[in-house]
Amino acid sequence: MVWYTTGTHLFIDGAAANTEPPFQFSSDIVRVALMLTTYVFAHTHLDFADVSASEVTVTNYTARGNGIQLANKVSNLDLPNTRSEWDADDLAYNSIGNGANQTFDQIIVLREPDAGATDGNSQLLAHSSAPSTLTNGGNVLLEWNVEGILHLITV
Repeated sequence: MVWYTTGTHLFIDGAAANTEPPFQFSSDIVRVALMLTTYVFAHTHLDFADVSASEVTVTNYTARGNGIQLANKVSNLDLPNTRSEWDADDLAYNSIGNGANQTFDQIIVLREPDAGATDGNSQLLAHSSAPSTLTNGGNVLLEWNVEGILHLITV
């Protein structure tokens, strides 16, 4: 079975299936990292250590998605469209930047295996482009599409 996503890239780590517990979108710790315009997607990136150098580093934002977990996560099976849909509440990053401002235009969705996560054990789930946004001390709101964050489709 092959999975692909609409509008994003999906990271597949076959080795993780042997070493990590099964991924459960609705109950696992899932975060979204803001990625600099210089980040270049690669299928070989498997954990956050592979991409952490390209995450924004600005005032009021901490590594691996600012410590904010996706809230009210749901995964629905959409049988008429033969896909699984992931969704959650929109994400707000408050007062980020205002000093060494940086621009991001991509996001990475990642899974942390437990509350003691590190860059090396935080698994990358998906990558997507985002509107180019300068972190200038204002609030940033990531609003998910009405159809959800991610669609998984069997082909």
